[in-house]
Amino acid sequence: MEVEVVFQFLGKNYVPSDEKVGKENLITIDLSPLKDGVWGDCSRSFVVEDGIVKAETDIKNFEFLEGLRIERELHNHFIEFVKPGMSFEDVFI
Repeated sequence: MEVEVVFQFLGKNYVPSDEKVGKENLITIDLSPLKDGVWGDCSRSFVVEDGIVKAETDIKNFEFLEGLRIERELHNHFIEFVKPGMSFEDVFI
């Protein structure tokens, strides 16, 4: 199976995609709320196989499973690295 990667760059100029969810997709929903000058970030990924959102234990596509594993590993590294009071520049530069 061929997997297409679609990137959406968020921020003030965000334009939603008009791509329809297919029978086989990895969908990431990324929310970036802004309150009192502070940006938040929350994202979740969902796997669609045979047109149905699957629990991780039911996913058959190795590429989807590997993508979720890598995403979880990166998230765990961030939890270890990022500390209260760090700025965006501290984290990303």
